Amino acid sequence: MARSVIGLYISGFFCIFLSFFTGVAGCWKRSYGNVVATGLLELFTSLLVAAAMGLWHGVHHYDYQKLKDHMAYFGWPEVLKQPGGSDFYYGWSYLLSWIGVGLNLIAAILLLCGAHCLRHEKKKEKTKYMHYLMPVYPEKRQLYGYGYGYPGPYYQYGYGY
Repeated sequence: MARSVIGLYISGFFCIFLSFFTGVAGCWKRSYGNVVATGLLELFTSLLVAAAMGLWHGVHHYDYQKLKDHMAYFGWPEVLKQPGGSDFYYGWSYLLSWIGVGLNLIAAILLLCGAHCLRHEKKKEKTKYMHYLMPVYPEKRQLYGYGYGYPGPYYQYGYGY
């Protein structure tokens, strides 16, 4: 279980490294897909790192409460078990790690919200100029005699239709 903690941290660092490049590409091209991929990678990273932290807590609990062999806490000499002999503290890096997991989750949520806004903005821009779009190539049969600049039916001009 302790080795799995390290594996989860390494895979979390890989995902955050990968999300950096998809985030740069998404912001550079203003691509909805890249920004969504960045948000999902950030969400997956926070899940991996939170799982690593939870597994670390599980290893600590299992080592201090459940194991009864000679290398676990219950097998230590009584001198080491006394208060002050070996104390266990959560330090500043532990708190920073949980703060980082929370901020990573907030970043993932904000990226997904930003992707939604980007998609809404592109859709609004596309519909804004929709009435200016005209067909470039005329159809074979056009209504009201607008084909090729002649006002009426073509047979009256001697084309033999």
